[in-house]
Amino acid sequence: MTTTVFNSTPNSSQQATRSKRAPRKNPHSFEFYVDDFLGGTVHLSPQAVGAYVRLLCFQFNQGSIPDEPAVLARVCGCSVDEWGRLWAELENKFPKDADGKRRNERLASEKSHKLQVRKSCTDAALARWTKEQEDPPPDPIPKSHTDESTNKPTRRAAMPMPETVAEVENWCSAHNVRIDSAQFFNYYASQGWKKANGKQVTDWHACARGWESRQIETAKTKSQSGLFEVQRQQLSEAAFREVFGE
Repeated sequence: MTTTVFNSTPNSSQQATRSKRAPRKNPHSFEFYVDDFLGGTVHLSPQAVGAYVRLLCFQFNQGSIPDEPAVLARVCGCSVDEWGRLWAELENKFPKDADGKRRNERLASEKSHKLQVRKSCTDAALARWTKEQEDPPPDPIPKSHTDESTNKPTRRAAMPMPETVAEVENWCSAHNVRIDSAQFFNYYASQGWKKANGKQVTDWHACARGWESRQIETAKTKSQSGLFEVQRQQLSEAAFREVFGE
């Protein structure tokens, strides 16, 4: 089934005026089922079809159409005499309800469903908002680590640097970090406790562990280079004996 939407969205000047008012209680549009409409109006005259569409729009906005020929003729843009002929074709489309007003049953049902859906969405949004107000989400950054003036995370304060080689040795011994404490201390002290990239050291414990890792990698590289050199010499000696004999 093909569906089109009749939209009663106002023009720009009307929108500017309406934006100052309270939100509309009625929806702005309704679904227009093309196949059903064609099947239900194929027997109507072209003038009656146009009047039928205008009456549907009037009912959607007002909730019903009045049982007054003069008013309905004005809504459809025709004379009262001409309206009598059109109403003979359209009267069964708008049966009279108990309140004395006429309504198209299909359109009334569609509008009621649309209002229920909108109310459900509004209630769900209100429930989410109420829950957020009662139980707000936690701050992503603890306030103790936030600069109140800029609301940005503050940097962790740098730890004090060691003043003696003994201080480095004691810490390395306690944490099983195997480095030459004197070499480590003398290097960084001579650099003003700055890294190779010029940035200030804020955690010399991490620097010590990095120093140890680099020493281990250097030792591995030297060991492999020494093994390759021994193998090269052995191959050279073997080649010499093969050519000249022992």
